Amino acid sequence: MDHGFFRVITPARFCELLSAFPAVGSEMVTLDDCLDRVPATDVPAGENIPAVDRSCMDGYAVRAAETFGASEGNPGYLELMRSAAIDEIVSHPLGAGECMGIATGGTLPPGADAVVMVEHTQMLGETTVEIRKTVTPGENVMLAGEDVAVGEHDVFSRG
Repeated sequence: MDHGFFRVITPARFCELLSAFPAVGSEMVTLDDCLDRVPATDVPAGENIPAVDRSCMDGYAVRAAETFGASEGNPGYLELMRSAAIDEIVSHPLGAGECMGIATGGTLPPGADAVVMVEHTQMLGETTVEIRKTVTPGENVMLAGEDVAVGEHDVFSRG
């Protein structure tokens, strides 16, 4: 069949023509030489992205259950353990009734499962934080491996 600029062929004829091309071999190359190449095998993720649980907002890392019922009219109160630096991997866990100041992208301390946005809090003195909003587990948090988990094959697919 002739349709102007190109000839239309049947699927069977296409397969026949395709079989005449030899298979292309694979080779190992450095990452710098990968541009314009196609992976010969799936490339699984070698690490979690992000690597650790991180805050999506400026605020306070908390145990969500300790904020249940908190509101503007009925605030809750937590003791400020400390504030963490943005690049710090926090190893000390939150104790009962504690919170930790955290910046966007900061690592959550062990035991924290949510972040109360700073807009929903008020500092009372040096160490008491008034919580004016209930948060649920996972709120304002990006979990380790949420973008890509170790072993996932969707980083690069073969072919």
